[in-house]
Amino acid sequence: MKSRIMVFERPLLEAADGPVMLRVFVVAGDDYAVMIDTAMIGFEEMAAEAIAAIKQQGRPLAMVINTHAHHDHIGLNDWVKTRVPALIASHAWGTRWIGDADQNYREFVLAYPDLIQDSEELQSTIRATMGPGTRLNVGFFGGERLDLGHARLEMVDLSGHLPGEVGVLVTDERTLIMGDAFTGLTMPFFHSHVRPDLYRQTLARVEGLVRSGRVELVLSSHLSPWHGPEAIYGAIASRRRELDGLDAAILEELDGESRTLADLWQRISQRWGKAVDFRGLNMIDSHLADLCRRGLAEQAGRWYWRV
Repeated sequence: MKSRIMVFERPLLEAADGPVMLRVFVVAGDDYAVMIDTAMIGFEEMAAEAIAAIKQQGRPLAMVINTHAHHDHIGLNDWVKTRVPALIASHAWGTRWIGDADQNYREFVLAYPDLIQDSEELQSTIRATMGPGTRLNVGFFGGERLDLGHARLEMVDLSGHLPGEVGVLVTDERTLIMGDAFTGLTMPFFHSHVRPDLYRQTLARVEGLVRSGRVELVLSSHLSPWHGPEAIYGAIASRRRELDGLDAAILEELDGESRTLADLWQRISQRWGKAVDFRGLNMIDSHLADLCRRGLAEQAGRWYWRV
């Protein structure tokens, strides 16, 4: 059977092991097509290629599925909708961020105004690429199914990188399409996750899909595909090591010393050779909250210490 999955990509940035890509996907059935992510402002040519492929198939675009509500996945939602009317869908958590780009920017980039100040660079690289907000028509939680006509899709909860993220399982092809559910490990900044607990559940969920024989190929928005159980298990194991390593590094920094979030953010970023930016700040804060919930650290005001 000819694959019903089409991939459109462009280079996004350089990482230690090569270029990081930005991709959008189209899944075409006999009756309908869906587009998975729309990329961001500046990548209109790539989105136009996806639209042209949909039109060439002669199937209506039923839905744009945003894997999650980050700027490089939703920025061209409005641009696409004006050219090919379709419902906008994503994890239900993303309703506010997809609907209001200014709120998205404030909460994503400027959540810690005493530590991260707005700048022309942030405005140009993040806010300017978001486009206008678009109404979320369909909110997924995972488990929902779509039949495109001899192409069956199942939504999979892949939260962790954000509190709400979905992947699309193309069941007949045993292929899982994800956004950033497997975060990049070699980027110059922390690709980040803001719910370590949900991230661990997502890794276990994907592992279960592979073990059950339902997934043999994983496609991602930025990283190279993982073919076969060995490659997918390896990707899962490396991300578990990152989670465990970040916990261990934070606890080592707190061993016999009380520290603030700002101090830990800078020390861990430098220790791991990453940019000291808003992504790492969000992630370190989330790990601190998770360690406190698990009784491994405690907080009083600005200060954290190891239990």
